[in-house]
Amino acid sequence: MKDSKRILIIGFGSIARKHTRILKQNWPDLSIYENTNMNNPAAYSVSKAGLLQLTRWMSTVLIPKIRVNSISPGGIFRHQTEEFVRRYVEKTPLKRMGSESDIVGAAIYLSTNLSSWVTGQNIIVDGGFGKISKLFLFLIINFIK
Repeated sequence: MKDSKRILIIGFGSIARKHTRILKQNWPDLSIYENTNMNNPAAYSVSKAGLLQLTRWMSTVLIPKIRVNSISPGGIFRHQTEEFVRRYVEKTPLKRMGSESDIVGAAIYLSTNLSSWVTGQNIIVDGGFGKISKLFLFLIINFIK
């Protein structure tokens, strides 16, 4: 960074899904975990939501010397079962799971002056996995207003 006295914090979290009866969708869709040793406990989602709020809070109290942002990766392939990968890929618009290298671009962006006016943000890098439910939720919230 240009000014070496500035500090940058980038947090890595996961995407928290919201459940809404209006959409008649159950997020997270636990069916992708059927017949696997994996699950998605509430504590996982709550802790990730807490990290997102911590990012927002830190970005307001540590500014201007420190910018704080986060990256929320979607499912990263780590040799999960074939069935889990198939189910996950079916629900992902880019039709694949992510890899660590998919996160690098966002990390570089946030750690350079390219993002010098960005703080308190969360960049979702998930192949579009969370986009559909978030779009409908956005439309519904704006319709209600």
